[in-house]
Amino acid sequence: MKRFLFSFLFLLPLTSLGGGDWGFPPCLLLPYAAAYALVPEPQMDWGFDLRVRAVGTNNLPQPDHREEPRVEYLRIRSKLWGKLENDDRELYLRLGNEPFYFRTPGMLKGMRRFPDVVYIDNLYYTFKDLFGGNVDLKIGRQDIWDLGSERIMLDGTPGDGSRSFYYDAIRLTLKFEERRTLDLLGIYNTSHDWMPSLGHDHPDPKPGKSRDFDTNGVDQDEWALALYWKDRSCKEFPWDIYYFFKGEERGSRYTRSFIPADRDHFYTQTLGFRLQPKLTETLSADLEAALQWGDESHLASMGYGALHWTPWTKAECRFEPRFSAACYYLSGDSDGPRGKHAWMSLFNRASFIGDVPGGMYDKYDHTNLLYPHLSFKFTPAENMTLSTSFGPMFAPAEECYNGKRYGHDCGFFANLYYEVAVGKYTDVKWFQSFTISFLGEVMTKGNWFEDDDDQGLCFYGQIDFTWSF
Repeated sequence: MKRFLFSFLFLLPLTSLGGGDWGFPPCLLLPYAAAYALVPEPQMDWGFDLRVRAVGTNNLPQPDHREEPRVEYLRIRSKLWGKLENDDRELYLRLGNEPFYFRTPGMLKGMRRFPDVVYIDNLYYTFKDLFGGNVDLKIGRQDIWDLGSERIMLDGTPGDGSRSFYYDAIRLTLKFEERRTLDLLGIYNTSHDWMPSLGHDHPDPKPGKSRDFDTNGVDQDEWALALYWKDRSCKEFPWDIYYFFKGEERGSRYTRSFIPADRDHFYTQTLGFRLQPKLTETLSADLEAALQWGDESHLASMGYGALHWTPWTKAECRFEPRFSAACYYLSGDSDGPRGKHAWMSLFNRASFIGDVPGGMYDKYDHTNLLYPHLSFKFTPAENMTLSTSFGPMFAPAEECYNGKRYGHDCGFFANLYYEVAVGKYTDVKWFQSFTISFLGEVMTKGNWFEDDDDQGLCFYGQIDFTWSF
């Protein structure tokens, strides 16, 4: 059964080169044979992940300082994965698909409906423990979750939301004594998915037009060369230091891009560090700062500081409360999101603060932000989690847009997250991973918004049903 499933996984995305043709050339059996040659005497494993998400929004902020009308939709994301693995090699493949069902607005009802597009979400080959166990090498399409905070690396494909997060990358990990590692990264993410897929182009809201799936969000390719050092030799004081040389290259399909109109590329360099000291038995900190410079005299900065207080352990208090006070800063510029002193996101154009404030930035390219906030997290009952955070948001630089100047006050933001692992209340093994979660966000509006566009609170709400095996 496992052998048959892996054959299906490996061959399915290769039966088409971008949609429409569902033929099966016999020569495509070659990758299946190659898989067993790459990983001799493998152990096989496979699994499936499903997420059903219902979303409702109203008055979400937009980059032009106005608001988006009400939107309601259902998205169903499924991922099927398989891998061949032995002691020193691994070949991993994951396929993804996520159709949408829009209720409002009506112009979007025909977009991204089932069967949508089956795409290659991950496909990589790993050499493990080379040169006496001191080197790992991973080549191919891969997620990267273990380097840095979400303020630096989070999503390599920001154009499709949480549908995928991958990077097309080569990652070399050098392992030193006492839990010290140095990662060397080479990343090249194109504006559109270049790998084979099954399905159709996504229809454009304008009648008679269509377009390919936009994985980047703007018409530009993004690449980077990076060094990331992690030191975990001291449990009381873990620290990181990193350097990114990033390039943005203009594409050819659309005119929309972050790159200035008179250029076909834009290069930046970012140098930063992160400290996570444990100050006492109950108090810890998280400090991060980065300096960014690049073309056209670009100079910007990012800073984050947080204190976390966990007064009791689980054994002392079943609620496990945790209190946090934090402040997040991104430099801005009066000329807008791509001004000389505006922070430019590396690979974290995603809604990591929230979907409501994320809408203020073009394709989640967070910049010009000062966000002091408080957070609280606890366990109200077994297999449940409840958390909240809230605070005012400011724009350090007054932006000028279409000849108008906008103020520093973005508004007051708050969110509430609740999760219950329903499956853990049963003895059914295949149901153990089933989880239900709710996320609600609201934001008042300050003078950052258009004076004539005050239609009430900004709101975002979602319910997730997730299951995997």
